[in-house]
Amino acid sequence: MNEKKAVISIDVEDWYHLDYFKNPQKKNYSMIDGLNKIRSVLSETNISSSYFMLSDVLDIESQDIQEVINTEDDIGVHGTDHTRPLLQSNIQFRDDIRSAIDLIEEASGKEITGYRAPCFSLDRDKLNIVMDTKIKYDSSFIKFNDHPLYGKIDLKGFKKIENGISHMDNFIEFEVSTVNFLSKNLPISGGGYLRTIPWPIFKNLLKKYIKKNNFYNIFLHPFEFSKKSANPKDINDLSSINKFRFLHNQSSGEARLRRLIEFLKSEGYSFTTFKSLHEEYHNEMMHKVKDV
Repeated sequence: MNEKKAVISIDVEDWYHLDYFKNPQKKNYSMIDGLNKIRSVLSETNISSSYFMLSDVLDIESQDIQEVINTEDDIGVHGTDHTRPLLQSNIQFRDDIRSAIDLIEEASGKEITGYRAPCFSLDRDKLNIVMDTKIKYDSSFIKFNDHPLYGKIDLKGFKKIENGISHMDNFIEFEVSTVNFLSKNLPISGGGYLRTIPWPIFKNLLKKYIKKNNFYNIFLHPFEFSKKSANPKDINDLSSINKFRFLHNQSSGEARLRRLIEFLKSEGYSFTTFKSLHEEYHNEMMHKVKDV
């Protein structure tokens, strides 16, 4: 892939699915309305996206959820209720991902072929389980060891297609984008990093990244774009660092996303989906086999 391509993905979950809430008042309110803000920006900029859905959100009475279910965009699975795979046995994880696939396929009428682990909490054993399902691509691999919830995936046996994209047979792993800075890898992939890192610094880190990479992987969450305020009772239970992660610059999510899109376009990036990239690479690999 000589062209510069970016994928914007949305982890379709509500605020109470986040791991740092101990006893969330789940039934009291939802912040899933942030989906509408994200989808509005993407519609205005004519960008298709990839969605990783929890099957748990199917119970939320929301027009936004129904619009995602009915979208022509790429829909993947994010698990059932955001339980981290590394907290599950292999049997529990296999049952969880299969259940989520079945429920989302039934609701959407679409074949589900993509997966992202909650909190990027995946190792090679769990990735092998993903590969044993109907899933054809994953986006859980991230080179960042400083987050206590993230997992480490050994990609032994995978072949590099290009920076950030590897495959084993027909299965493709799309890496979450990070950049090396002061001998450490820092995520510059959206989410809380897009909100909390000052834009001039984020932009400079991104400039460094795109000098060596044609693929950029962005992830977002609805709560980061919600018009609603979090319940003080829930927020008071958070540590200072988790309050910062959850609240800082929450109102700036839409403006940051617009800036990011404008910057990437100015640097020659076009936007696509994981499913489209998978199909593109699969076709290229099949042509090479035929040529041989």
